[in-house]
Amino acid sequence: MSRRKEDRSGGFTLIEIIVAIAIIAALASIAIPQYAAYLARARAARCLANRYHIEMDERAYFLEHNAPSLHIDERYTCPCGGTYIWLVSDPNDPRYPKVGCSVHYAQLPASSKGNTLFATNFDGMDNLKPLIGKWKIRHGDLVPAGRGGEHRLAFGDKGWKDYTVTADVSLSKGRGYGIYYRADGTRRISGYCFQYDPGYGKGAFLVRKVVNGREQSPVARVWMPKGFPVYHQSHQISIAVTGARHVIKVDGDTVLDFKDDTFPTGSAGLRTWGNSRAVFQSATVSTAG
Repeated sequence: MSRRKEDRSGGFTLIEIIVAIAIIAALASIAIPQYAAYLARARAARCLANRYHIEMDERAYFLEHNAPSLHIDERYTCPCGGTYIWLVSDPNDPRYPKVGCSVHYAQLPASSKGNTLFATNFDGMDNLKPLIGKWKIRHGDLVPAGRGGEHRLAFGDKGWKDYTVTADVSLSKGRGYGIYYRADGTRRISGYCFQYDPGYGKGAFLVRKVVNGREQSPVARVWMPKGFPVYHQSHQISIAVTGARHVIKVDGDTVLDFKDDTFPTGSAGLRTWGNSRAVFQSATVSTAG
């Protein structure tokens, strides 16, 4: 009785297929991270080139008009979705002009403190995103336009995590103003909001969580000290958030220090409500530490 010979011309065995798949998976585990790193380097290089061209355009404009333009052409966009910002916009500064990016940000020289993610003296509306109400630049300051009502504005990158927001603001009338942080930057905004709120009780500094544009009860609050100059005086507000810890300072003095981890990342922004007349003179966002 003859034994039939196996015919293997029809394909591979299961073991051979499994071995081939394992080899392909091993090669992919090496190649994919390398390719991703290559793409990241390519995007960073493209962003760097964009910032270089923006600075060259600014130099050319200044030489021709003897005045800064501080305009960022729409052709130049960060391939990772970052926001371009002017880190040095003063022609009298030897570092002028210098552009940063909220993703591939440019570090200022060692003489400057920290790494700047965003900085503006409100010379214009570039990189500011109005969400509700109208805003305008008046005499180099940012102010809400119109008669009363809700005003919201956002700036920065939703991927920011640990950072410090610093703003110089004065209030001439009304119930107060707010500074958003770790927010999503949408019209129905969600995130944290620090409120300089003389209309709350006898006047308070407080932080609320905001969900889909709706404020929740304060997660932290302290009354304004007796004799505190609420109106017609500029105050510097500093909000440092690292992990779950929030440290709020007014004119360098810590007024709130608490922990909450509801919103781990997000951009920054500004807010006024009612008949408030707030004047925002500058805003800076820098990396924590």
